[in-house]
Amino acid sequence: MTTLKKTNFDMALMASHGSERPFESRIFGRFTAKGVMDTDETFAFEAGRYAYVGSPLALQVWVSDGKVDDVWWEPYLSLTVNHRPNDCGPGEVIVKTYEENAHMREALLELGYFQDTGRRINLEFSQLEIWSLT
Repeated sequence: MTTLKKTNFDMALMASHGSERPFESRIFGRFTAKGVMDTDETFAFEAGRYAYVGSPLALQVWVSDGKVDDVWWEPYLSLTVNHRPNDCGPGEVIVKTYEENAHMREALLELGYFQDTGRRINLEFSQLEIWSLT
């Protein structure tokens, strides 16, 4: 298990300052999981920043094309969403775990980067989950 050593605000601030760095320097937390086609894929996170301070950390998941040098990455899913109002505490993010993200929920929680708080934001036809960074 890997531990994230920064708060979500610190990570968001670093992401906004580092947005001009080459892509390979912005991704972190590489992991392998089953993709949408039920095959093993190599993924990585990219951090960004939402303007809203109540939930500033934006996380995207990218997938490698499988080449040895891992220089070709494609966007795979947006893990977090920016929803207001919310009751996120420090170190918490709002996660979309339905539709195209549903198949990754358990794999992402098993990584050890996140813990489901059990709190939900009810939308008209679905729910958003609030996860804490470990």
